Amino acid sequence: MGCTQSKDMPLNAHPTDGVGKARTKGKGRGGRKIVTVPTSPMSTDSNSGGNPNTNPSFSLRRVHIPKEISKISDPGERLQELLDVVNNKQKHGQGGSGSDIDDHVLLWGRIIKICDKYPMAASYVDANTRDTPLHLACRILAKYPFDSMDVNIGGNGGEPYAGPTPLDALRILTRSDPEIAGRVNRKGYIAVHEIIRANSPLHTDESILHQTEAINLLLAADYEASLEYLSRNDVCFDNKTGSGRTSASNSNNNSMKNDGADACTPLYHAVSSLPDDFFTPQGKSSPGPGPTVKFISAIHFPNPQMVSIPNVAATNHDSPLALLYRRFSRQFDTSEQFFPGDNSLPAVTSHRNQFKAAAMNTWKIILALLDPLLDKKKSVSDFYMVHAAVGMDGCPPDLLRYIIETRPEEVRQTNDRGRLPLHVAAAACGDSNADAGLIANNGVRRKATAMATSSDATSYSRYHFKFVIDELLYAYPEACAEKDADNMLPLQLAVESEKAWIGGGTKSMYDVYPDAMGRVEVEEFPRIKSALSFSTNFVEEREAEAEAESESENASGNSNSNGGGNNGKNSIVKEEHYDAIMMVQKPDANLGDVISAMWANEEDGGVQMLGCVAISRMAMQAHANDRSGDLVRAMALTAVTTVVNAMKNHPNEPAVQEKACGALRLLASADNYRDVSFAASGAAASIVAAMQAHVSDAIVQQEACTALCQIIKHGGPDRATVIASVSGFTALQNALGAHPDAAIVQKEACLALDALTSFPDANLPDLPGSQTGPLLEAARQRYPFECQEPANRILARLSP
Repeated sequence: MGCTQSKDMPLNAHPTDGVGKARTKGKGRGGRKIVTVPTSPMSTDSNSGGNPNTNPSFSLRRVHIPKEISKISDPGERLQELLDVVNNKQKHGQGGSGSDIDDHVLLWGRIIKICDKYPMAASYVDANTRDTPLHLACRILAKYPFDSMDVNIGGNGGEPYAGPTPLDALRILTRSDPEIAGRVNRKGYIAVHEIIRANSPLHTDESILHQTEAINLLLAADYEASLEYLSRNDVCFDNKTGSGRTSASNSNNNSMKNDGADACTPLYHAVSSLPDDFFTPQGKSSPGPGPTVKFISAIHFPNPQMVSIPNVAATNHDSPLALLYRRFSRQFDTSEQFFPGDNSLPAVTSHRNQFKAAAMNTWKIILALLDPLLDKKKSVSDFYMVHAAVGMDGCPPDLLRYIIETRPEEVRQTNDRGRLPLHVAAAACGDSNADAGLIANNGVRRKATAMATSSDATSYSRYHFKFVIDELLYAYPEACAEKDADNMLPLQLAVESEKAWIGGGTKSMYDVYPDAMGRVEVEEFPRIKSALSFSTNFVEEREAEAEAESESENASGNSNSNGGGNNGKNSIVKEEHYDAIMMVQKPDANLGDVISAMWANEEDGGVQMLGCVAISRMAMQAHANDRSGDLVRAMALTAVTTVVNAMKNHPNEPAVQEKACGALRLLASADNYRDVSFAASGAAASIVAAMQAHVSDAIVQQEACTALCQIIKHGGPDRATVIASVSGFTALQNALGAHPDAAIVQKEACLALDALTSFPDANLPDLPGSQTGPLLEAARQRYPFECQEPANRILARLSP
């Protein structure tokens, strides 16, 4: 049962083998020297969509150009036909007379030549697709990335390439027609969409940087149109695969499906299309940003607020930061993977180092998304990551907690406005992201904010700031008494930003430092006054003081005021004090609200248990209504880590563990989808821990066994290896031994053991027959209908 490698974590992914294999220098046909460089190794696991380097279709070599094209009299039509032929990859030898375009050089050279002689050719628009030459040129660049060191031109003798490049062609197209970069095709997209939409090979660092420069060029050519496009969250990207990646092998100009089923932001699509980036600068002890960081930054910088705007698609309310943190967790988990045998071998250390580099590059992208101006500053010390994260509505709670835990000193540091992170979080609302270092056009900011506050727009909005403020108060409660440069306390800022009393974290700050409410003009904020009237005697004391000082007719006014407050008191009671526990039980509860309530009330076992029940109910409905599994996978993007967090916070609550195991069982089909990992998230380990902590609870054992079986079924030998490494065998044996009279436990334990031992390439310890054999024998004899078949298969695999 030994395992030499993991499906999702290929051991051969190192610079001298597999996907990172270096190409050798040598003589090509006809004595031409082919100048090549080692490629940036990219992961071949299912999370990164495979490695385009190994796909021969990603190559712009000899493309056959029909002779008829040269006879077209209209320069614009001739240019469009030339680009269309290359885009559709009519290779040499497919029939017809004509000439060949060798590599990028003659292609981009011909574009430049035509536009130099006939500038109006750049303004040509295809009658059917409404594509301009710029659309097609960008599409070709995305499909066949340019690398000056890999240009195969006879006679270059290994000298640096100095011929025409795609950027030269794009420059002359935009110069020939200054409005071309803002023209939309029939699908409603400008040319920059063609570079972002393709899952381009990105097979060398230079090709990534070349595409980054192309994006910057197009943004400069028509900034307003580009900004409008990058500010959308309803852009449709074609050819989505089950892993959430774009299939670049079928990305012709007629393949886009504008059905809105997977509409998202351009930023999210760019992030989801990136493979693992193993870039590590040579000769630097502190690596700078890799090419993928610059690529994402180019898309993000024009409108930084889009980082927290979720996608509009009904099946995908994910966000770029959430996706990146899942990827970071997976990569970091992979970098610590152990293999059988000697783990000091060069292949093993290379594998680990590559994924450490990938994790660091992903982290640098997260840094760039939190602060777009980071690269423009003198040093990283000019940027406080905690301030940026807490001021953002939409920062994933697990990422936020990781940032605060790894940067505890920043919780006590002030920014240029004298504000601690607690001030920033208290003041944050709608358009108040200035403290987080965000910049955006005012019109675009309002548009993005409107999208963010629409129905079901964010996954964490309802209770998000309660979670944020609670985390900050736990790290530094004294912050409640500190004033910013404007002499404002955090509680004052929270009230002025109209934070909810409980859901917005206002009550949390009041409980820590109630004296701060003395600086608030309560009469100006009816909801806060009403909440205070219900939960404290603050309002009565304030009014009594005013009455003693003024000797006015405050007695009747006081009564009227209290009466007015009572009009909203009942709603406050229902909405604030009991909202979380009541909301998660509603049949029509929104997943985003359930998720945010669970994170913000993680100490409440009732909310956690009922939240897991709600997630299970939604998952069952999704399975019943959507056979494709898209709805369940979309749920898992936020639900898996939430359920695991509930299990970790309530290890001694069998009801929480039982319902959590049931929820994870229903979400197991999403493993490996868009970097959802039942290993890196701790889901598999938490289930085994539940079994070990509640051996005598038959229901927990049943749900846990079923969940493990589903995880192994969908995750394959990798997940079997992970479960075995966290004492999964022992937990399943204990379930068999502790519940001999429970047929359902015996059945589910046998099925889980059967699945666990069914992969010969999994890295499993020997399963001794002397311990497990008697338990299996008893199970199949006592419950032959339920247990005989799986028990027979397991017994055949047992070691002596």
